[in-house]
Amino acid sequence: MKKILLFIVFSLPLLVCAQDYEYKKFEFDNSTFEVTKDLALESEITLLLSTQIEYIPETTDSKEILSHYSKKYINSEEAIERNNKIYIPFYNGVKILDIQLRITHKNGKITFLDEKSIKTEQNTQTGMEYNYFPVEGLEIGSIIDFRYVLIGSAEITGKIFLMQNENYIKKRTIELIYPNFLKFVSRSYNGAPELVENKDKYKDKISLYAESTNISGLDDDERYANWYKNVKYIHTRFYSNNYSATADPYGEKEFTARIHANLHRDLDKNEQKSLLAFSKTIKKTTDAFTQIRAIESSVKNNIQFNKYITNNTLTDIIKSKQGTLSNLALLYINLFKTYEIPYEIVFTSNPYQYPFDPEFVSYVSLTNLLFYFPTTKTYLDPSNMYTRTPAIEIAYHNQYALFIQNKIYAGVQMGVSDFKKIDLPYFYSKDIADIHIDLSHLETPLVSSHIEFTGDMAYTSQAYLYFSSPQERETLEKEFYENYNTKTEFISATIKNIDIESIGINPLIVDTKYNATNLLKKAGTNFIFEIGAVIGKQMEFYSDKTRKLPIQVNSARSYKRTLTVKIPQGYQIKNLKDLDMTFYLDQENKELAYFTITYKLKDNTLTIENLEGYNFVELPITYWNQYRKVINAAADFNKLSLILEKSN
Repeated sequence: MKKILLFIVFSLPLLVCAQDYEYKKFEFDNSTFEVTKDLALESEITLLLSTQIEYIPETTDSKEILSHYSKKYINSEEAIERNNKIYIPFYNGVKILDIQLRITHKNGKITFLDEKSIKTEQNTQTGMEYNYFPVEGLEIGSIIDFRYVLIGSAEITGKIFLMQNENYIKKRTIELIYPNFLKFVSRSYNGAPELVENKDKYKDKISLYAESTNISGLDDDERYANWYKNVKYIHTRFYSNNYSATADPYGEKEFTARIHANLHRDLDKNEQKSLLAFSKTIKKTTDAFTQIRAIESSVKNNIQFNKYITNNTLTDIIKSKQGTLSNLALLYINLFKTYEIPYEIVFTSNPYQYPFDPEFVSYVSLTNLLFYFPTTKTYLDPSNMYTRTPAIEIAYHNQYALFIQNKIYAGVQMGVSDFKKIDLPYFYSKDIADIHIDLSHLETPLVSSHIEFTGDMAYTSQAYLYFSSPQERETLEKEFYENYNTKTEFISATIKNIDIESIGINPLIVDTKYNATNLLKKAGTNFIFEIGAVIGKQMEFYSDKTRKLPIQVNSARSYKRTLTVKIPQGYQIKNLKDLDMTFYLDQENKELAYFTITYKLKDNTLTIENLEGYNFVELPITYWNQYRKVINAAADFNKLSLILEKSN
């Protein structure tokens, strides 16, 4: 989603001292391994995964040495294919101190690869170059030892260490090493071990160490789930320096002070002039919501988000028509002041990368910036060109964040912060379908549908279609229509409200009319009509695979489908009882999740009303089977057919 903010300068003033670096003591693990019965089905087995970070004090730019070591047992053909290239992580400003790869073949032969063996390939789409070790001769039973050591600027403001991944890990270790006049703090999640401090392991250094063994893999392939929220991990950050008077310099209080000062600096005369000229292009209105939309549209229509640009002033931003996240935030804040719009700055993280914990915050938690408007109770995402307030990425809903208000005390602007949950008014999405099925002439059955989408079900498609090329849009629209009938002959089909200014305001409307001969089949003297197909393809969960993760959805949503069927003269519906479908996730709370069908038959017209809804963000895994039944009810209805038989 967003990129880490670059307008806070990180520094860690330390003392220079001689170091005997611990990475130099490395030796390959030479222990043997045989696959046990309980691990026989594992694709690959991580025998050892070790991460060691040593912080090196310098007078100006402090360094860190990252030592990575993995030992992996190949246990399938898929693992052979997956590991025939071992990619090497290279970053700007980072140097390799040591890198080597050892392959122990099944027959005991050992192959070593070093820096001279590294090859380069280029991604033809992005132009990015990747470095890798080419691994040859792998077979089931081979073992790969991969070791690299990198040195670069110290990242002390926050790190996440995964103690679990998708494959079984026999042993996982984490170690932070730093001078004894520093202090780091950490927090462990989802059963990950605590980092334990040891002041005696190294001379004049402290070791923070955690070890875990026999860690089951956690698959990241389940729908309606957040893997990162449930995987075992450890969050760390720097806390204090005995030689500095400031405690916790990278905690939320110091962050608030720094970020507020940077974003509320005084503008120079040229910046003031540029801001005035830009603001004159924005229509002034007395309605706060309309004014916010006008400001956002003007900025997003004229200035592009570019994380690589090096603009320093508002004048540069407006002239070049592009800016970083910090540039955009500075522009928005000054426009909000110009138009007297009360606002709060909101910092949070991508919940599908780093779930936000208000009791342990680091800069890793504060990478994404939003604006909150207390007068309208809506949010704005400055770097997402595809949204307009109140619509922002729905994944933020119910996520904790740091809210910073701009307060003035004795004429001085100050930032006052608090932790709150993000509550999106756009959270609830609706799909309202009115579908008419005319079977009065069996040789030419007709279906006319009018569907309105709101919430994230609308804005994601509106933005996608709006920003597509004419050729792409034509293809996307065709796929959209065919979702409701893959083999149909459309008489007419239109999608309305796909302009960017409709996002968050107007529903996405899809109107179709088509000949449904492919849905009607003759069976002797009877006819069979695939009534469920007209509601479109549905998600289904029929696998017996054991669920491991709790249920999490991005948005609550509801569906109201009204189907009107005109029955041909001389026919009646034989299997009306098949429409008796009622499913609730929780009988005591029927609004939590439900799928119901009611119907009435009058003269030769059958009216079916189908209601489906999901009114929650998270549910424990104990609800999975019930939840699956509700989901599958829609899939079952999608496959339902009505039998038309001759009347007596």
